[in-house]
Amino acid sequence: MAKIKLKYPPNTVYFKQVTDYDLDVGGKPLTVRFEEDSNEGCIHYMIENDWTHQAPDWIIDLGEEDGELIFERTLWDNLSCMGMNDEVYTHEDDEL
Repeated sequence: MAKIKLKYPPNTVYFKQVTDYDLDVGGKPLTVRFEEDSNEGCIHYMIENDWTHQAPDWIIDLGEEDGELIFERTLWDNLSCMGMNDEVYTHEDDEL
């Protein structure tokens, strides 16, 4: 006989959505994938025809704030409401 104990509350996923975005970042092409469900989300980067969670060095070089990549925060805050050819900036002009 085995005793079964629930250690944590269940984590129910109500939906899952995967969206690919082809971006131009400072003149460089970049494809990112947003993978979201009812509990969390993550960004994947297309690097050499393979998906990875690790941002390229040139994205990391754009900076971090409060332990979060500025680039990723900017995407989460803006990408869902952007249309084709819309632009957003990771920094204010005077921060560069």
